[in-house]
Amino acid sequence: MTTGKISGFWDDRQCLETHSFVCEKARPDISPPTEPPPPTKNPCPDGYISWYLNCYKLVEELATWNDAQDACKKQGGHLASIDMSYDQAFVAGVVLQGKADAWIGLRRMVDGSYSWSDGWPVFFTQWGPGEPTNHRQEGCVSMHASKWFHGTWNDTKLFLLEINQIKLSRIYH
Repeated sequence: MTTGKISGFWDDRQCLETHSFVCEKARPDISPPTEPPPPTKNPCPDGYISWYLNCYKLVEELATWNDAQDACKKQGGHLASIDMSYDQAFVAGVVLQGKADAWIGLRRMVDGSYSWSDGWPVFFTQWGPGEPTNHRQEGCVSMHASKWFHGTWNDTKLFLLEINQIKLSRIYH
């Protein structure tokens, strides 16, 4: 995900570039089926934002895609996966809070297909104009944070961590 003129769009980048990133993990208080928590209490760990069944955290430390994924795993999550336009809008809003493009959990495989770091198939994409390019062996995906292309993707430094709330409830309870 990138910032500036192409904010929110996706872009393919070299995996050894350093970006912040977006991680995702399960909220600790949810086991399906459940009722939503009271609006005054954040069900996610400190520093995370709740969205549906997951918690998201924008990590503004620069990291390669692999290092970002490892950092997310250490916190019980993975780089953020985006399954639909609602998730895209939310994650793009999170990335916009940062100062630079952010890694998400999408990466090109050896066969040229793309796969999410959590193993889900790719049902939705939000590529920036002309992306993915495979320029200079790019294959890791970031989200643009710029206002002109906000939320679109680039195959390419901030990262967004995602944790599943269901898994968190097992960890914290």
